[in-house]
Amino acid sequence: MEPKNKYSQTFLKHFKNPKNSGRLNDASTTGYSANPICGDTLELFLKINKKKIIEKATFLSNGCPATIAVASITTEMIIGKTIASVLLITKHDIAKAIGGLPKSKNHSSVIAEDAIKTAINSWNT
Repeated sequence: MEPKNKYSQTFLKHFKNPKNSGRLNDASTTGYSANPICGDTLELFLKINKKKIIEKATFLSNGCPATIAVASITTEMIIGKTIASVLLITKHDIAKAIGGLPKSKNHSSVIAEDAIKTAINSWNT
């Protein structure tokens, strides 16, 4: 059984005040991912410039606190980065950035990694 308060200060900050939440109407691409077991969803919106740099990233999420916090930090991690460098981000990088996740919440970083890759793979260069 996991301790109840196993979340970092970074996690709590991103859950209580998510960054970049909401639809991005002028997005270049979107990526959607879901966990079929728990029902958590994440839609990631990216605005990519001609130099293949992510200028803006926002999200919509329906899920547990971990999915919301992870979505928030994921947008912070990818804004200003090149497509090539963002494609190298893994679920482990995301979990580390949020200060770690309990095993029962690892699905949140999996959803975020999948949403990044789905958005970039559907982007028309």
